[in-house]
Amino acid sequence: MDLKESPLLNEGRGEVPLQIGNVCLGIAVSFQGLAKLSRAVNSETMEALYRRLLGFDPWTTPAAIKVFSVDGDGPEAARERSDAAIAALSAADEPAWRAAIQEALSAHLAEGEARRAEIIDLVTEIEEALEAAPPGKPAKAK
Repeated sequence: MDLKESPLLNEGRGEVPLQIGNVCLGIAVSFQGLAKLSRAVNSETMEALYRRLLGFDPWTTPAAIKVFSVDGDGPEAARERSDAAIAALSAADEPAWRAAIQEALSAHLAEGEARRAEIIDLVTEIEEALEAAPPGKPAKAK
């Protein structure tokens, strides 16, 4: 695998390219990943975790690279790239990290808002169906 080549990413799933040193990888934020990272770095609140992520905290950043790494070729390829990126990580990578993590966090939040809107639409449809249903006993299932 050529680590200098960008991995296959799905931007529709919020996967964002990131270059650390000469290693190209992808990251994607998920709530499960945030929970895992929060526990790993002993962050008590989402606000504190976001501050550490955006602040390029020297303990949180490598852990986040490990947790959020994705690769279209599968988990083993993601691990290989994340390990190489962590080994290459330096203060010079802060601007690239900050841009990528902001984009990945924004994509995660947008996905959550879209899901919430879908749920709200479903609840509205159910409420409208219930209001339209005639009172009385429900029909027996056939």
